[in-house]
Amino acid sequence: MSALFKVPCILLVSLAFHNAFTSPNAPDPEERAPVNTLGERFVKLGMSMIRVRKAILWGLGVMEIIAILANTLPVMGAVPQPASNLVKMLGQVDDLYLTPSSAAGMLLIVSGSLIRWQCYRTMKHLFTFEISIRKDHRLVTTGPYGVVRHPSYMGTLAVHIGMYCWFGSRGSWLRESGLLDTVGGRVSAILFATSMTGVLVGLLRRVPVEDAMLKRTFGKQWDVWARRVPYALVPGLY
Repeated sequence: MSALFKVPCILLVSLAFHNAFTSPNAPDPEERAPVNTLGERFVKLGMSMIRVRKAILWGLGVMEIIAILANTLPVMGAVPQPASNLVKMLGQVDDLYLTPSSAAGMLLIVSGSLIRWQCYRTMKHLFTFEISIRKDHRLVTTGPYGVVRHPSYMGTLAVHIGMYCWFGSRGSWLRESGLLDTVGGRVSAILFATSMTGVLVGLLRRVPVEDAMLKRTFGKQWDVWARRVPYALVPGLY
């Protein structure tokens, strides 16, 4: 399969990640629930670094695309200075391709992003990245919320697993460039993975906290919904 086929896949993954972690709304300070658990601290730390994570992902995507184009399109050799030096350097990595594991990662990332996008559309202005009860809050039980009670977290889980598959597979620029063989590359990768894992664990620990808060707020309405939608994240499992 031509390496060029991976270029639209890289763009799709980058856009999907960007969408999944772009907050559609921000609650007013008085609407935020006073939750200060260790898990919530991890989430807040991760949210404060979201722009950095997006920049890193877009940067890796752009470098991989340049490397692919440098090895497949002769016209890339005519790029003027100083960009030509970058093209030549990135073009030294020529074993870039899509594998079954990276393709599975892409599907997980895109699927998770679409789930979160559907949650944004369903909840509209009620959806926030923070735990909050808005002034005109209502219990949303339709769309993806008719399948599991916390579908946006299910989407986040899919995106995170997909990211490990996408970047950790053979044929990715991160693996083939040798960056992970350097001390700086390994440290950066560990910090990035730790940040992602910390956010994921914090979000999973949010589930019982949010359920309890919604139960207190909506009472019997929440009980009816919980009986109809018994699973929090994954149908048939949890």
